[in-house]
Amino acid sequence: LILGWALLLPDEYARLSRSVPWAAFGLSNFFFWSETSYFAPLAAKQPLLHTWSLGIEEQFYLVWPALFVAVAHVARRSQQALLLLAAAIFVLSLGYCFTLSANAPDTMFYSPLARAWELALGAVVALAPPLTGRLRSLAADIAGILLVAAAFIAPKWIGDAGDLVTLLLACLGSGLLVMEKAPTATQHLTGLRPLVAIGKVSYSLYLWHWPLLYVLTQAYLKVFAAPVTRYAAYVAIAIGVSILSYFVIERPIRRLRAANSPAIAMGLIAALSVSAAGYWVTTSGGMPDRMPKAVARYASFDTPPVQRTDGANCFIVSGHDVSEFDEGACVRHDPSRPNVLILGDSHADQYVRALINLYPEIQFSQVTASGCQPLVGATGETRCTTLMERAFARYLPALKFDAVVLSANWHLNDATLAKLPPTFALLSRLTPRIVLLGQNPQYSDHLPVLLALSALRGEDLVQKAESKDLIRPTDAVFRRALSGTPATFYSILDIVCPQGACRTITPSDEPMLHDDNHLSYPGATFVVSALRAEGLFKDLLAR
Repeated sequence: LILGWALLLPDEYARLSRSVPWAAFGLSNFFFWSETSYFAPLAAKQPLLHTWSLGIEEQFYLVWPALFVAVAHVARRSQQALLLLAAAIFVLSLGYCFTLSANAPDTMFYSPLARAWELALGAVVALAPPLTGRLRSLAADIAGILLVAAAFIAPKWIGDAGDLVTLLLACLGSGLLVMEKAPTATQHLTGLRPLVAIGKVSYSLYLWHWPLLYVLTQAYLKVFAAPVTRYAAYVAIAIGVSILSYFVIERPIRRLRAANSPAIAMGLIAALSVSAAGYWVTTSGGMPDRMPKAVARYASFDTPPVQRTDGANCFIVSGHDVSEFDEGACVRHDPSRPNVLILGDSHADQYVRALINLYPEIQFSQVTASGCQPLVGATGETRCTTLMERAFARYLPALKFDAVVLSANWHLNDATLAKLPPTFALLSRLTPRIVLLGQNPQYSDHLPVLLALSALRGEDLVQKAESKDLIRPTDAVFRRALSGTPATFYSILDIVCPQGACRTITPSDEPMLHDDNHLSYPGATFVVSALRAEGLFKDLLAR
């Protein structure tokens, strides 16, 4: 929190402060679980994200001892019964984890029930009888090494479940390597003093590695030009801070005993104190007054705008099911006005509010889903393929829209370009007007943050952050692909970047984007106003 006051922008500081009480009481996995969404901050933007695993550990060790004691009492301290308990938790939790891997990855990642198998595996290793004989021990070590090695290639041949299989292989391999057994060469290697020393500070290293990476990369390590130098500096600093933390903080705390010291009271007071400080910073909105007004104002746009004032869910994001689509509110036909259908992903959704406000004469319908190319035969998640099938097979034939607007964060590969002609051929039979909107500028970081930091540091961080090589060539590709088709192409780059350099703020001094690739509401309003001036829907309005 102290470093955050000096280094973080208001929104970043408030975001950090919201997570502090949850981390202090071992519940941060629930906090970050609740924060998951399509527009959620990237992992690199959350300094305490790593505490999710500490929360799961603490929750497991609140439940496991009680189960251990209960089973030990009933089974008369039978080690076999305790081993079966640990094995049952491992199997049930792992099975639950696999059921979540396809459709609920956030739950799989943060739920203590879905992650208990990893800790239960440790209990299995601790309770399992030791291996006797050098041959058995050597075989266990070899199997462990092979499993860990296989973890590095698993995603290439497993597919969607690759991450979970990787984790399982690594855990099983590690369990075989550390289980009690006869002495082997592997044990001799892992017993070397440098490796033991790293093991001793590993907990401190885990506590410090993520916030240090965040602070150093955000504030200081960018001064090193070469990535290798950057990483080497980070590793050296992280190890140095961890060693210091081990001797100054961790070892003295480990020596405390509740029976002869106020250890529990001290821990509770510390947790309550940092929680209160986090709450205070959160309620202040990240203490924006510590920054120049221009900096705080730019940074305040680093949040997704609300696109629909009616509350209808017309944009289905990852982690949500197509059944949540509000068909009655999102797909409507008004016989007294022109009717236009908006199809696509978040780059279509970004225009909805501006289109509704700037074209009150038109009834807009919206069918959008994250990661969804508005094409015939669209591939991807079910939320996308189902909605696109509905749009092309049901909504368009039944409602006779006067125009269709296609917009997306286009992936202009051969597969996408091959789907454009059949899409236009079908649409030309279903609607008299096809409008395709091009890409808008994109950046390597959130534009409001870049503008705020530029104002704070007195240097232009924006232009060097623009993804020019990725976005600028797309207009030419679109114009070639649309030649001879019934679609009308509108270049967003021509509007935002008319002289080469892209406009980053609106005439009213508001960021054009709210993150690294989506227009803010003021930015979308600026673009749609320009599109109207260029004649978008002019013939519809003249009817």
